[in-house]
Amino acid sequence: MRTFLLRGRSFWLVLGLLFLLPCVVVFAQEADDDDEDEDEEKTEQADPDAWKAARDEIAKTIKIEIDKRVKQKVKHENIVRDLNKFTKIYEAFMKKDYEDQIASFVALEKKKWERNMIPAIYPNVMAKKEFQVFMPPVWKYPVDKPKAPMEIIKSMIEKNLDAQFVAAYPLKPMEELEKDGRKKYPLIVLTPENPRPPVKFMLREGRGTNARVEGRLQKINAERLQVQTPTGTRMLTRKDLSEETQAMFYKDVNDKYVQEYVDDEIRKYNALREGFVVDWTELILPNALIFSNYVPNVYLTIDPKTKKPEKVIRQSTNLKKWITRVEYEGTIYKTQYEAEKKRITPGVEKEFYEHAAEKELYSENFIYREKDKEWVPESVAAERDAAEQAAEANQNQNGGMEGPDGMPEPGPPPM
Repeated sequence: MRTFLLRGRSFWLVLGLLFLLPCVVVFAQEADDDDEDEDEEKTEQADPDAWKAARDEIAKTIKIEIDKRVKQKVKHENIVRDLNKFTKIYEAFMKKDYEDQIASFVALEKKKWERNMIPAIYPNVMAKKEFQVFMPPVWKYPVDKPKAPMEIIKSMIEKNLDAQFVAAYPLKPMEELEKDGRKKYPLIVLTPENPRPPVKFMLREGRGTNARVEGRLQKINAERLQVQTPTGTRMLTRKDLSEETQAMFYKDVNDKYVQEYVDDEIRKYNALREGFVVDWTELILPNALIFSNYVPNVYLTIDPKTKKPEKVIRQSTNLKKWITRVEYEGTIYKTQYEAEKKRITPGVEKEFYEHAAEKELYSENFIYREKDKEWVPESVAAERDAAEQAAEANQNQNGGMEGPDGMPEPGPPPM
């Protein structure tokens, strides 16, 4: 019997403990929550600007959200699609103009070469279709990178044109040029076979009496020469002869004139050669750059009135006026990105700050205070509003007569 009683008491004791255990747990949790609330109150009292850190975190979230929404609207694929659309319009607009330009250029080249008394030559590159009409490559994304640096493309074209010119009109050998110079400036020499060669020249560049000399040369030395004329023998000093006339009788002067002739012919040849390269480069280089994935800085422009592409100068050989397709498309993307970002930023900021509590970004929502030009929590905004109202009420109570330090201005002295 006693054992049964002991067991009964133990049963009720255990049952009581099990009943009290949940109450103890709940009490402990409430105590912990109270401690956390007290800690938060202490933290807020210790740092009244703690909300600013939360606002900075919200700002980071907003930045990520704006970037996400802008990228959903502004896409490289759409830009490339529009570029292809405009390129087709631009191609049709420029094709006739480009063909007319080529025809005019070829006609001018022909006249220039005729003036030089040699037939015109045309670079073999002109046989290629892409250099006869304006036909830009199709845009696609990822945008094609340049096939080669612009400087190398230009250099290759210039070298190719130069080689073609040299192949068509090689420079005469130096021996032939010197031979031509001797023909133009023959040196008169007294020889046993021709002891009295005929001469004809002018003295003192044709000025004065007896300036004309015509006859046969009899004698010549370093300072004088003797000429038999129909009217008699004339003794002439070297100083009376022009330098070009001296070249007829004196080897040192003759060699000088022959060398000048050779140098002048080489200069003429190089000028013609260089002109050929420059002229044809101006026509060929722009298309070569376009086919190598470059575009002019001002490429596809639409007149807002006519809705048609404006005629732009695309014949420039100034490489600074060209950019890569990648740069061009990237510039358009950046411009559209910044415009869309500017457009949606105010709305996204309002959405996130005014609903910070609902989005679980902060314990309360934010309000934009125009006076402070910043977003602040509703409680902070209320505190600032209350402080401003109190200050205004105090000012009105004192008659608005406050000094620089906020204290009432002293009244007039007693009479």
